[in-house]
Amino acid sequence: MQFFLFPAERDSKTGAVLAFPGWRYVHQEGWVGAVTEHSGVCFMAVLQGREKDLAPYLSGPKQ
Repeated sequence: MQFFLFPAERDSKTGAVLAFPGWRYVHQEGWVGAVTEHSGVCFMAVLQGREKDLAPYLSGPKQ
């Protein structure tokens, strides 16, 4: 498993962070990644496999 942190995308006119709720999945050549955004920082977890292999490592919404 690999982890990445990077700045969230910002609106070019206002500079506001383009936030999104929950996790977004990306797939590429046998790898799956999930990205979430918090306070202007994106966190990405990646591993070789499928979404179901990655799901146990991802947190759900805070209650």
